Amino acid sequence: MLQVLKSNADVKPAGHINDGSVECESCKRIYRICEGIISFIDDALMDEKSSKEKHLRDERAVVHEPTAQWELENIMEMYPTIEMLKPSRNEILLELGCGTGRYTLALESAYSGILAVDFSRESLRKLSSKLAAPSPVGLVHADIFHFEVASEQFDTVFATLSRKAMYRVAASALKENGKFVFSVEHYTLREFVYNVPKSGYYEEVEFYRFLYTRGEIRRETRNYFCTVQTRTINVVMPFSFRLRVPVLLVGLSFIMSYIPVLSSLGRLMLVEARNPIRMTG
Repeated sequence: MLQVLKSNADVKPAGHINDGSVECESCKRIYRICEGIISFIDDALMDEKSSKEKHLRDERAVVHEPTAQWELENIMEMYPTIEMLKPSRNEILLELGCGTGRYTLALESAYSGILAVDFSRESLRKLSSKLAAPSPVGLVHADIFHFEVASEQFDTVFATLSRKAMYRVAASALKENGKFVFSVEHYTLREFVYNVPKSGYYEEVEFYRFLYTRGEIRRETRNYFCTVQTRTINVVMPFSFRLRVPVLLVGLSFIMSYIPVLSSLGRLMLVEARNPIRMTG
């Protein structure tokens, strides 16, 4: 549990702390809050690959300019994802890998509280500048591989990244009847035909990615959750982006995601996991 050191905390209206410190009541370690973002990052614990990705994500948060196609794909992804989340004003959400807040901002008024976590400080700063005042969103600068939260405190955990460490965090953080919703890159029929490697990096940025089959993601998730459901989204045909009409693209993708052969072309796979297996020791 963290305790605010009020002697050096700039407390804003509604209890928000802009600058200050908090102290862990167990280990007595002190963590800084700067610009409303609490930092749990310890650069000494990060390996070279993680440090490089953190630097790249900080850079991308500053210079990234979405393309028209990116915007269309984003809409196609967000609609079914939010539908699976089923937000509630009576629930608290833990978001892992929030980035600059494309989902956080859409969900800001849909939950009673959101804890948004990312290991790019620049992404969090960009997100902070867009939040309402006051906002139910708390911002945490942390590395998912070295991050802990109080157990069984969140109704929903959400992520748009795939890291094995996130299963541990989600399984511990969720209440008994809570759900973990996340998305992964899908190993589609298209990649199979063209013999695209499952493990690799995105072409536009040097971020690692892995393409999962439905069976692979189910087996991986069931190490931490008893109940796992999946569905493909962002089903794109060669002619899809010629439509340039978001409503038509979303509707077409939604329909095709339920057609067996066409659903295999979905670029992303949504996963809903329930009944967490509590880790001990």
